[in-house]
Amino acid sequence: MKVIVVMFTILFGTKLVTSSLNKNNELAMIVDVIKSYDKPTFVIANVCWPTLQKVKLATELSDTETPKMVQFINNNMITEDFNHKENVFFVIDTNCSFIEDFFTQANNSKKFNAPYRWLILEKPSNESSDVLLRLNHLNILTDSEVIISRNRSNGSFVFHMIYKIKSKSEWRLEFFGTWTTTNGLRKLNNMVTVPISMRRKNLLGASIVTSLVITNNKTKGNLYDTRDIEVDGVSKTSYRQIMPLYYFMNATRVLTFPDAWGYYINGTWNGMIGDVVSGNAHLAGSVMFITRQRIDFLDYLIHPSPGLTVKFLFREPPLSYQNNLFLLPFKLNVWLCIAAFVIILTLILYVNALWETQKTEIIYTNNLDHTTLRPNVSDIAFLVISAISQQGSAMELKGTLGRIVTFILFLTFLFLYTSYSASIVALLQSSSKQIRTLSDLLHSKLELGAEDTPYNRYHFSTAKEPVRKAIYQKIAPPESKPNFLNLEDGIKKLQKVCFILRNFIVNIENIIRSENFTI
Repeated sequence: MKVIVVMFTILFGTKLVTSSLNKNNELAMIVDVIKSYDKPTFVIANVCWPTLQKVKLATELSDTETPKMVQFINNNMITEDFNHKENVFFVIDTNCSFIEDFFTQANNSKKFNAPYRWLILEKPSNESSDVLLRLNHLNILTDSEVIISRNRSNGSFVFHMIYKIKSKSEWRLEFFGTWTTTNGLRKLNNMVTVPISMRRKNLLGASIVTSLVITNNKTKGNLYDTRDIEVDGVSKTSYRQIMPLYYFMNATRVLTFPDAWGYYINGTWNGMIGDVVSGNAHLAGSVMFITRQRIDFLDYLIHPSPGLTVKFLFREPPLSYQNNLFLLPFKLNVWLCIAAFVIILTLILYVNALWETQKTEIIYTNNLDHTTLRPNVSDIAFLVISAISQQGSAMELKGTLGRIVTFILFLTFLFLYTSYSASIVALLQSSSKQIRTLSDLLHSKLELGAEDTPYNRYHFSTAKEPVRKAIYQKIAPPESKPNFLNLEDGIKKLQKVCFILRNFIVNIENIIRSENFTI
């Protein structure tokens, strides 16, 4: 009886020691995997461990060089949204009960998508195929970063990254590395040097749906045709840039053709964005504006071409169209100096006229010389105006000092008159360069118009910024016909009148070249 008790104690004690050793190895493995990313990490752990093991994990991670935080959660907290998704790292123990419900919640809230990272701890007794079978209903696709850790009997671990090309396709495995008590984590060099996007670029002919906006049905059959590049030119250009991706990723091309870029109306997206948001398309094939609403639903990849921008096109109007030319020849400081000069000379003329009058003592007598300048405001003002307009005056100062003052007055205004006339001639041949911002454009005297396209009508009509809203009201007055034109009519109007047209610059340039238009 004593022998049986001793053997039971030995076996039970050995089992406890082995279980504790396995837990310590597992904990050390998790810490090494998290540390291998070498960046701030927020660990979300759903594990069935005793409190002591959880505290030990938190302690081990707190000693790392880069910040690491741990939060232990239950099955009902996966719907939480995270501010920095790229730092979130899930550690999941498949030994926990109701783990399938946890996975389902994660799948529904798209937590398996990039940039979230996962480490799933497989049961020691399970085969890899068993775990994959339990995960088969989840959308762990090409952008997912999910690592499966398999515990070997000798206390070491083997890691594989798993993904599927399509939701219902077969699993694909990438060897990630191994962990042992002696060597720690050994990651495959390919996992360090080559990003996921390059390792998984071969889609084995899987279809990728691209949503491409067209406004003319003829475009469907001639996306490569450049003869009518102004018709859906933006989509044709985008299509040429997207097509090499299909060859690069060994994918099958599938296209859909909505008639609008996509706008948020009555709680749903329509058009091209609606196709992407609903999952009917993988890529948006036409360039689009970046708006606050769209950022929450789309990932913007590239700016494909500097020419694919919407701008206001106009001829610089004559300077006289925007300004009063009679005030432009001199700057404000010059005008103030001229005014001061006129006042000073007027005072000098008045003093001189008063002195000459008192000297000759002929004021209000029968011997009055009517050509002598009298010391009154009207006569002196008349003389100054005559000098400014380069005209003579019948009244003048008779003394030597008076003649000198009169000479200086007429000579000064001769030079000013010559400079003023030359500046007026130059300004008449100049164009205005004052329109540089949307505010300048709004307050200009030019007529505003835009090409009749969905994006022009929608974005201006929904603008909340005061200047943009006022521009739209100028293009489409509430009680008047909106000034939306087709592209050719808009360019012809640019040739004839002072007009501002809003459109894709590349389309306008193509029409100008093809039709030999001059602006």
